[in-house]
This record gives sequence, structure tokens and C-alpha cells, in this order.
Amino acid sequence: PPAAAVAAAATATAAAVAPTIPDVWDAIEVLSPPSDPNTYAYHTLANGMQVLMVLDPSPASSSAACVAVRAGATSDPPSVRGLAHFCEHMLFLGTKKYPKEDEFEAFLSASGGSSNAYTSSEDTVYYFDLSSGGNAVFNEALDRFGSFFSSPLFTRTATDRELNAINSEHAKNLQNDSFRSYQLEKATVVNQAHPYSKFFTGNKKTLLDDTRAAGIDLREQLVQFYNTYYSANLMTAAVVIPSSLVDGDVKKLIPVVEKAFGDVPNLDISPPELKWADVPAFIAAANLFIVEAVPVQELRQLSISFPFSTITGTEMDLRIKPELYLSHLIGHEGKGSILSLLKSKGWANSVSAGRGNTLSDFFTFEVGVDLTEEGLSHYTEVIGVIYSYIDMLRKKKAPDYTFDEVLWAAELSFWRFAPNLSATTAAGELAPAIYNYGRSVGPGLVIAGPRRLDVTDDMTKAPRSAFRPGGREEARKAISGMLEKMVPENGITSVVSKSFLGLTDKVEPVYGTDYRNRPISESLLKLWDSPEAASRLGMDYPRRNVFLPTESGLAFRGKMVLAETGSRGLEERMTPVPPPEVIRSDSRWTVRFKQDNKFGKPKAYLIFELVTGEAFVNAKDAALSQFYTVAATDALNEYAYDATLAGMSYTLQVLPRGVRITFGGYNEKLGAFASYIR
Repeated sequence: PPAAAVAAAATATAAAVAPTIPDVWDAIEVLSPPSDPNTYAYHTLANGMQVLMVLDPSPASSSAACVAVRAGATSDPPSVRGLAHFCEHMLFLGTKKYPKEDEFEAFLSASGGSSNAYTSSEDTVYYFDLSSGGNAVFNEALDRFGSFFSSPLFTRTATDRELNAINSEHAKNLQNDSFRSYQLEKATVVNQAHPYSKFFTGNKKTLLDDTRAAGIDLREQLVQFYNTYYSANLMTAAVVIPSSLVDGDVKKLIPVVEKAFGDVPNLDISPPELKWADVPAFIAAANLFIVEAVPVQELRQLSISFPFSTITGTEMDLRIKPELYLSHLIGHEGKGSILSLLKSKGWANSVSAGRGNTLSDFFTFEVGVDLTEEGLSHYTEVIGVIYSYIDMLRKKKAPDYTFDEVLWAAELSFWRFAPNLSATTAAGELAPAIYNYGRSVGPGLVIAGPRRLDVTDDMTKAPRSAFRPGGREEARKAISGMLEKMVPENGITSVVSKSFLGLTDKVEPVYGTDYRNRPISESLLKLWDSPEAASRLGMDYPRRNVFLPTESGLAFRGKMVLAETGSRGLEERMTPVPPPEVIRSDSRWTVRFKQDNKFGKPKAYLIFELVTGEAFVNAKDAALSQFYTVAATDALNEYAYDATLAGMSYTLQVLPRGVRITFGGYNEKLGAFASYIR
């Protein structure tokens, strides 16, 4: 759903000018959701490293820390593919202060903790968590963690041995169609002069065999890579701990953070992405052919990818997020949508749309279709349907409510009633956001920026139900800019199916994917460029979403009394929870009700159960019952889709004891939704 993609703007003039970001952030207040009980405070170390400290008042909360390094796989030297990923592995295997290879993991395990890391295109992110242990345990864990970034050993014995772990990881991915498609894109349509074309994860061949053949010392390359990019000015960190560890005083965490990360050197180097800022990411001829590939699994998938440069508009993109509105429209599943038309023809099972691969200099907007067997034989016509809808978006003005509904749904789900995150998740999201949002949009917006639309410097934590003056028109203008580029001349198309087996003439060298580049005829390009009118095909903008709650519908009718959430004694915890109250019991219904006293949100669950054993009398009836569940859910999808966008849900189950339908969501419209489905 597009609102769930929410991962806008000040004035048009302000959005085009990069904000002035101070070097020291300690006095900057972080904007957090209304229900977020945490305390947030920045501390800028003497070496320039920015750390966001978070205190969680929950009595049973855990601790976590995360460091994001602005250097990922795109920074690999051409002769050592996978080096950034290999460096990520090696940092866990001993430091000068803590030289034993397994020392960190053993220390964490003793306190119910764990650690992990990942290497992305432009970042390498490390994190750990602890579920128990007091102040001293966390302080030592953070000190051990911090030494990764100031004094790793990179011992030669560990280097040789860890190659096996890298190769095992690669071997696991060889039959993964996602990895195969990702690398196939790099081999076929990506400019080989752009670092996005590299093989990111590496394996024993690229890291050992190829380097030996070229006379390259792998350990020396590791040390050089670390010394080049692991600089405090390219690192950001987030530390999340229970408030009780520092008696609720965030300033007591400062010396702990300084001890852990204060020795990280500041090399004052420029962000790596500046090196390729002027290099086109994709080849000019990428739109002239369709990549037809053979998958490992039984897949039939069509993808159209549209690349967009972000060099000149990064801040505006982050504030307005125009791709989320397009995701809502193109990926919609209700009446008049692309999916509705394709399903009526028996050509598709699902349609997806949204932001795809993202680097500092470009991102892709991708439209994906899960094809049926019949749809596969008509896939060029499916592409035509997609371009018909995009053409309508370009030519017919979108109703204001389409913008308002996306803003309102995102505000409800990701801000007003945003769930409180675990320490590990919070740290893992905040550390990269400090660089990606804090340094480009504003340090105070590292939480609000990724979650909210129409982002401005003066926004408050108060929930919004509408755009600020001019905000909707700025979003409309940004979307129009994207739509102008979403034409066949810019589309990169691929289709995967086992039906191409034996028809291919090329093999991708890393994963061994069989494929061919099928030329697109000039006549077909012209057909897509001037597609049939969407209205003639029965497609249009989504109708108003009647299931979105209103402001008045979110208000409580009376005083909400919540149960105490503090620590409870053993006797209290062993006391049974009071059962629901029976409010009706007759020959037809037994109705039970239980008042929420824990979550305090205007939401409810309705559960209907028809008690019968008829559905599972025998194997045939049981199988037919499951088919019925799938068919009914699919038939109701067009109607129910709006409800899912409005924060509602339903499940239909046929079980041995009967049929159960469960509804959940905001109270106000839940009854109307349940009445229709039931």
C-alpha cells in the first residue's frame, strides 16, 4: 500500500536552497511523534562525529547502538570487488584493545545480546543490542563496539579465514532470484563506468583468486580502504538505552559516548559519492530492448524502471516525496486501477509501484506486475496499459483528495499513532538518517523527515490533517516533473519467466542467469508513446476513500483509563487477566466485549465466528474451504483495498471449528467495513 511506503516542502524557493546545517548539533531539538516517550539529544564529539543519544523510559526496555559509515560497495576499488563488504566482516574480528576474534560476541551473549551489520550501496551499518545487564555492562559493550572504528586489527589469519564466510554467503545467494535480477540489471543496462555496476557482495574469486592473479595484497587493500573511508566526519551514531541506566539524565551518557567513539580519527575527507556525481548511471540505449531472463523459481514478472537524477533536487525529494503519491496512484488496487483492468483480462495477480534502487545521484521508480500465464503471452499489451495510465496522470489533473488522503493516511500510520520501536530498530533507523536527513534537510528532522509528507523546518509534533498553504501544489508540481520523464524513451523493461528457457543467448557471469536482450520495434515504442486513452480502458483516478477516519472520529467518548505499565510484582503478574464481558447471549448470538485499557488508541477488533464442523468433514471439503478463502479474499480486494489504506484489516479463515472473520482498525468506520465484508 502506498501510505506504507512512507519512509514535503517549505516554500518553492526554500525547497530549492540547501539549508544551513551547523557543525555542532547539541542544542538542536529532535521532532518525535506525539506518543513517543523517548528523550532525544545530540552530542557532537571533538572529532566531529555526530551521535544521537536516546533514553527510553520503558521499564523493560533494552539497549542498542548503531554506527553508519558513509562508504559502501560503490567505494570498492575496481580490482577488489566486495571489499567494503569484506571490511564489514573483518571489523568484528579483533581490535587493539580487545584482540580476541570472538570476544565481542561472547561478551554480548552473556547479557542476552547480539550484533550484526550490512553493507549497502553507499553505507556500511553496524549495530548491537543488549537485553539485560546494568550500566557497567552497556558501557563496556559500547567501548568494545567503538574500538571497531578506531583500532581494528585486520589480522592476516582472520583475513584468510573470513573469506570462507564471504564465499558461503555468496553461495547462499546464487539461487536467490532477487540477487540474480539485481546483478543482471547491472550487467545489462547500467553504465559500466558508474560504480553502481559493481558486484557488491564479493566472493572468494573476486577477493582472493582475482587479487592473487593481479599481484594484489588483500590485507593491504583492507587497511587502505579502512584508512581512506572510516573517518569520523563520514560516521554517524545512535545510542538507545533505558533511562534508568543514567537516572534519566542524558548528559550522563556523554562521557560514555566520548570514550567509545572519541578516538575515531577525522580525516576530513569528502563524501565518496562526489567522485561519480557527473557519471550517468544507465546506458543511453537501455530503453531499446527488453531483458528477458530465466529465473530459478516459477516466476512470471514484468518490471518497468524509470531512473531519476537527484543531484540537484535531493532536499526537495526528501521533503515532498513525490514518488509516494505516484505509488499510491499506480499501485492502487481499487476500481479503475491498472490492477483492476489487468485482472479483468486475466493477465495479472498483483501490481506494485514505488521507489526502487536509491543512491545519492539517482533513484529509480519501479512498476512491477506479477503476470498470469495468459498475461505473459500479452506482456507488451500489459506494458501498454501501464503507459496508458501514466499518460492519464500526465494529462488529467489529479483531484485534490488524492493528495490529501495520502498525507492523512501517512500522518495517522507513521506519526500520530506510530508504534514505539524497539531499541535495535530505533538505533538502526536513526544512525543512517542522521547523515541522509540530518545533513541534507535538518538534524531535527531525522525522525519526522523519513515518516512525514510536506516536511518543513517549522513543523511541530502536532498531528496534521491537511497540507500547509501551498504544500499540495508543490507536491503536484513535483509529481508532474516525474511524470514528464516516465515515458517509453526512459523506461527500462525486463521480464522473467521459465518460458524463456532455451531461447536465451547470454549468461550473466556472476550468478549465471540466462537471458537475452529482445529489441523493441520502433512501431511498439510509438504505440506505447501514444497509448490508448485510459478512460476507454475503464481506468481513472481512485475514488474517495470513505474508510479514512475523520478528526472527530478519532476522539474518545469519555475518559480513557489505562492500566499501569510500570514494573509488576510476581503475584500481580500471575493474576489472570479478567475475561471479556458477555453482553448478549441467546439462541443466535453470544457476544463478548472487552474494553481496551492498555493501548489507548481509537481502534477496535471485531471477531465473528460461525461454529460448525461442516467445512472439515473430509479432505475434499477442507481443500475446497481453503480455495473458497482465497477466492473470496481476491473477489473482495477491490472494495477492501481502500480500507487497508485507511488502517483497517480483515482476515477470513475457514478452520476445523468453523468460519472466522476478524476485522481491525479505527473505530469510526470499522462497523461499515465489517457490514459489507460480512
